[in-house]
Amino acid sequence: MPVNKCIQRIKIPCPTGDLLEAVLMLPSRDVPRRLVYIVPLVGAGASQQILRFKSMTKRGAALLSFDYRGHGMSSGAFSMRKSLEDSLTVYHWAQNYASVHGLPLHALATCYGSLVMLSWFQDGDGAQAAKTLGSVSSLLDLHSIIRVDEFIPYYEKNGGPAFSRAGQLIEEMKRGTVDIHGKVFRLALRDYLKSLFPELRVTPDAFEDLEYSRADIQDTIIQFSTMTPLEGAVVPAKIPGLFFFGLHDTLMKLDSPEGRKNHESRIKKLAPHAEIRAAAIDHFGRGPDHDSIIQQLCDFHEEHETA
Repeated sequence: MPVNKCIQRIKIPCPTGDLLEAVLMLPSRDVPRRLVYIVPLVGAGASQQILRFKSMTKRGAALLSFDYRGHGMSSGAFSMRKSLEDSLTVYHWAQNYASVHGLPLHALATCYGSLVMLSWFQDGDGAQAAKTLGSVSSLLDLHSIIRVDEFIPYYEKNGGPAFSRAGQLIEEMKRGTVDIHGKVFRLALRDYLKSLFPELRVTPDAFEDLEYSRADIQDTIIQFSTMTPLEGAVVPAKIPGLFFFGLHDTLMKLDSPEGRKNHESRIKKLAPHAEIRAAAIDHFGRGPDHDSIIQQLCDFHEEHETA
């Protein structure tokens, strides 16, 4: 088969020695005019995000994304904390690539990737070299979708012990008394995640492309429950932001006025100068405004490159 010269696969080393698999898609006809770094999702790799936004290459964008540790061809094991670290490792690579090639660098994310992207600004420094930030269906609070207290009934239904509150389950997990590798826990986890994401491929052994054998499951669940990666994070005014939310996003309850009001308030707290636009899409980007969002993001990139 002929080699697609527009697609490059790159190995990016982590400080720990693990290797991250990254994918760089170049425009097929033109010299790249910008680099758009797309932060990936949990359970999905670089290719999914690249394919979702590939029409950006028609307007001169080179697209970069990667697989978190434990995903695809990346080595190591996944955890939430590691995903934050991985995103910064690849960001620094992207920053260097953009500098060497004289390209403006833009960051873009969807869902969980948005939380990861915004966590860069928790220390007050963050990704200062980013020309803009873009986000679609931003997940800004882990507990707005996944809640340990809602998992507990599924655990009990599958034969697990009863817990009165989420904190009790987390404490028992820390003590090592919960068999997270056992059949009961895995079936409960499958049933709970399937109730949230009925269209995704969820089994007792995997969430989409993330096989649990390649993840620190206990650490991940504890981190999802206790970490606050956006606490204190604020995007500086010099970095423009464009955030889209879906009018048909039932997963994050953005199909209601109250849900949208709360979501916009969270965005403004994290990125006070960001522009927020509503779009006719669901949480996964499906809907009549899918293509329009991409063109609006391209317009936004070009506008702020010439400003």
